[in-house]
Amino acid sequence: MAGEATRLLERFGPRCAAVVRVATLPPIVTIVLLRVSPERLWSAVLVVVVAAAWTCGYCWWLSRGGRPPVAVDVTVLLAVCLVALWTGAVDAANTGWLRLLVTFACVTWQWHTSPLAGAAAALVAGGGMLVTIAAAGLAVNGGQIWVLAMAAISRAVWVLVT
Repeated sequence: MAGEATRLLERFGPRCAAVVRVATLPPIVTIVLLRVSPERLWSAVLVVVVAAAWTCGYCWWLSRGGRPPVAVDVTVLLAVCLVALWTGAVDAANTGWLRLLVTFACVTWQWHTSPLAGAAAALVAGGGMLVTIAAAGLAVNGGQIWVLAMAAISRAVWVLVT
């Protein structure tokens, strides 16, 4: 029975990860659009549309039982961070949506990857987000640093549950 429960949970993890990531998109998009300055609206819309389209595609692949490469997801998220900062789609008052986007990815990777792959992905994506925000001259705050802690807690809980 324990083997069957573990097998079912391992099948449930990727699907649950997909649902969580897609369910968080509407609030993230709303934050982007409500907090962006009018002169940066179109660049913010473009960046958020790309991020949302990628997330939906990745989650569709994941929910179908596929194992999309997490490295590509990490790369796309880092590119979104870079492009958002480069185009001015974010400023000091509007980095929260990037943190949310990266946080939910880092947390849910822990549900369908190996411990090493999940940790590496969270370190690269979370650390990369921190580096890009700092490189843009914006203040790095405690909420952004917590991304890595949330990923670690997610992995710990996943291990305990399985």
